[in-house]
Amino acid sequence: MADLIEGYFSELKITPMALNKIYLLLFFLLILVETLIAIYLHDGIIRPFLGDTLATIALYFLLCSFLPFSSRSMIILALLISFGIEFLQYMHFLEWAGWQNIRILRIVLGSSSDFRDLLAYSLGAILVYFFEK
Repeated sequence: MADLIEGYFSELKITPMALNKIYLLLFFLLILVETLIAIYLHDGIIRPFLGDTLATIALYFLLCSFLPFSSRSMIILALLISFGIEFLQYMHFLEWAGWQNIRILRIVLGSSSDFRDLLAYSLGAILVYFFEK
């Protein structure tokens, strides 16, 4: 069975991805910043807006760590994922799925939808675009 699986993947010419350690390091640094913001800032502007902006940037860095696409494609993908998560918040997905009590999911996916979050995600994508230029 293992030979069959190995043969299938070799026919598809799937090769191991090269890990981009710089982008992965930037991802972990932004996650650290996000964590510090979540722990120490309890305001109505910096924590929600800057946090969402940085979340899209961190997602971009994570995607670039593993996927070999152009920066423009990765920016669009990070923004689409961010918007998708916001849509799930709007639809109260965690409650619908019965997962509202799973703390890590509430932290990662968020628990409330706000139109301004889309602006923050967009700002993050714009900043990445200019950073990568």
